[in-house]
Amino acid sequence: MQEICPLCAKQNKCEAELSTCWCMHITLSEKVKKALQSISIEEGCICKACLKQLSYEEKLSTIYSNYSQTVDK
Repeated sequence: MQEICPLCAKQNKCEAELSTCWCMHITLSEKVKKALQSISIEEGCICKACLKQLSYEEKLSTIYSNYSQTVDK
């Protein structure tokens, strides 16, 4: 398995072989998961920093969307 994150090109520090890998504790929406499926496993695992950033951006997007709907009413 590649040891480089396909998104940022830094070390991914993959621990997928461990049942307690950090990647199993980051929540991503189905929308983000589908987008990530376009990256094949041969390209390597996405690093912790990139997964956290994707999760954070998804939460911000949801908050903004909810706020916009409230303000527009």
